[in-house]
Amino acid sequence: MRLIHPFHPRCGEAFEFLERLNSWRGDVVLVLDGQGRRCSFPLEWTDMAPVDAFLAAARGGCP
Repeated sequence: MRLIHPFHPRCGEAFEFLERLNSWRGDVVLVLDGQGRRCSFPLEWTDMAPVDAFLAAARGGCP
């Protein structure tokens, strides 16, 4: 799994996927970082999130 949120300091970093969970704040993914520590990210911040149909159709043509 790769972190794709453009403003996160670890953007572009790959993590070992553990589990996808539904929490009170929405879907999150549990991962292991390079040192073997567990951490979680919102699903939307990862490359596992489903593609937004509007953004795919607009292909950068709409701000």
